[in-house]
Amino acid sequence: MTNITIDGASIDFLKVKEIQLIKFMKGQSRTFGIYITLKDNCYNKEVQQVLDKLFNQRFWCLEEKNISIGRKFAIAWRSSQERHQQFYVLREDAFKLNHEKPTKENAENKQFFH
Repeated sequence: MTNITIDGASIDFLKVKEIQLIKFMKGQSRTFGIYITLKDNCYNKEVQQVLDKLFNQRFWCLEEKNISIGRKFAIAWRSSQERHQQFYVLREDAFKLNHEKPTKENAENKQFFH
């Protein structure tokens, strides 16, 4: 499987345990992607809280849409009249006990593959 695309998902779809998502993604190819669009009129603050909890220290948060490396996760949603998008890449060291804060600088300086 190369990717999964889901349109019109409920925010509840994102309320899974981080370790379950990581195990699933680790079982896929190194270029696997999940692309989710939430149903319209989501409350932005609630979506951000769910994303912050799910994509904690084991994912790199990226600012760019064009993600060509790593196991990726992209999510889009609309709140009122504003459209939002966030992009994540699973860190290769996701199962190690590493509590390094995932920053843009770290993402640029770290290799995604061993």
